Amino acid sequence: TSSHILASELQEFADSQFSVIALVDSPLQHSLLTSTLIVNILLSISSNNKKSDQTITTMTVTTMLGITLMVASQSLAWYLLSNDSKYRIYRSVCGLSTFYATWALYLKFFDGRSGELGMYSMGLLAICSFFEKRIPSICASGVVMLNFSLAIYGVFPLGCEEFAEAVHRDMDPHLLISIWCITFKTYLISSLCFWGFAAYKMIKLHPTAATTTTYTEV
Repeated sequence: TSSHILASELQEFADSQFSVIALVDSPLQHSLLTSTLIVNILLSISSNNKKSDQTITTMTVTTMLGITLMVASQSLAWYLLSNDSKYRIYRSVCGLSTFYATWALYLKFFDGRSGELGMYSMGLLAICSFFEKRIPSICASGVVMLNFSLAIYGVFPLGCEEFAEAVHRDMDPHLLISIWCITFKTYLISSLCFWGFAAYKMIKLHPTAATTTTYTEV
C-alpha cells in the first residue's frame, strides 16, 4: 500500500541521514542537522497526506514519529545536561532550544496547531544561549518553564481521547491514543524539570574573567 511505501522510503532516508549526523561532534550542529531531518520527514508525511486517502494510516505514522521524537529528544537533552563537563551548557541549550523551536514551527504551520507558541520562547532561549548571555538565558528558561506549566495545567485534566480530539488527532487503534497521550504528558513533565535544571545550572555559573565567555561552576 501507499502507506507502506511511504514508511519504507522514510526509513531509508532517515537511515542515510542519521549515518551523517552520527559523524558530527558538535552538539549544536548535531541538533541543527537532526531538526532539518525531522522537518523533511514531517513535510514528506504532510505531502503524502494531501495526495492520499489513507488519512488515518498517515496520522498513525505521524503519531508514532511524534512519540519517537519526544522520547529521543528528551533522552538526548538529559544526556547533554548531565555531561556538561564534556558538552558546554550554552551550546547544549542552544542546540536543543533551536530543535524545539523548529518543532514548534512545524506544529503551527504544518500540523494545524494554531495555538502553538513554543517557537517564541524557544527561539528567545536559542538566541540568548547562542551569545552565552547568562541572565537573559536564565530569564528565557523561565519563560519556557512557564509555557510548559500552562500546557500541563491545560492538558492533565483531560482524558486521552478527549485530549486527542482537542489537538485534532484522529488516531487508530485505541491503544495508540493511550500511548501517545501518556508519552506526551510524561514529555511535558520531563521538559518542565529539564528546563528548570538547565536554568539552575546556568544560575550556578559566574564570570571568572573580563570576557563573558569563560565561566566556572560554584
